[in-house]
Amino acid sequence: MKRWQLIPVAVLALVTASFGQDDPKKVIEKAVAAHGGAATINKYGGVKITSEDSIFIAGQELASTNELLIGYPNKQRNTSKVSIMGVTSVVVEKISPAGHSMTVDGAPQEVLDVTKKGAAMGFDKEAMLRLTPLLSDNSFTLKSLGTQKDDDKEFIVIEASGKSLKSAKMYFDPATSLLTKFEFKGPSPKEVGKESVHVMTFSSFKETSGIKKPHKMVMNVDGERFMVQMVKEIQHLEKVDDAEFR
Repeated sequence: MKRWQLIPVAVLALVTASFGQDDPKKVIEKAVAAHGGAATINKYGGVKITSEDSIFIAGQELASTNELLIGYPNKQRNTSKVSIMGVTSVVVEKISPAGHSMTVDGAPQEVLDVTKKGAAMGFDKEAMLRLTPLLSDNSFTLKSLGTQKDDDKEFIVIEASGKSLKSAKMYFDPATSLLTKFEFKGPSPKEVGKESVHVMTFSSFKETSGIKKPHKMVMNVDGERFMVQMVKEIQHLEKVDDAEFR
């Protein structure tokens, strides 16, 4: 009997699995399947997400309700009702190739360059979180970072790079292939002009219209809790009217 035939089947399976982890596209393909499959994900041209958010800043917790409308790949409208010291304001931000605007209670606001930069990075981030563009859009590159431990849990980690978001670490649960953590550097939400490390952790996955999405997101900025988002409803939309973003 040849020497290699003595290797236990379980060991061979482990070796084969580890080799698969070295191919970032295979990792993404598994993740796409776990999240609903490419055909289902690519069927929709947009999504509407309603959520309740808590933002922690300057020692205070700010509560808000949000409706986020996304038209893939580069349109977004976010409507937030924010309560500060008993006063509720409505903030509407619209982003599209035609422009970037923001209003507070209907009054136009100046959109800073750093905000525009963050928006451009945000579209890359959304594409990465959607997963399928990583396989079909050549503007994205992938690199395997192998298996890493974080908080005593093991993850398969892929580094993704896009046009605006140059580097993001994507952490996949090896047991489920779900994307459970996303890390990147971007404009600080706390201090204008500063770059911060953003870490988004995803949990409470639920399936809607055949697509599995997290219904809880916790974001830390530079190691401190910044936001907790609880998703109330997700609607996957086959088409989104461009007029929604004007």
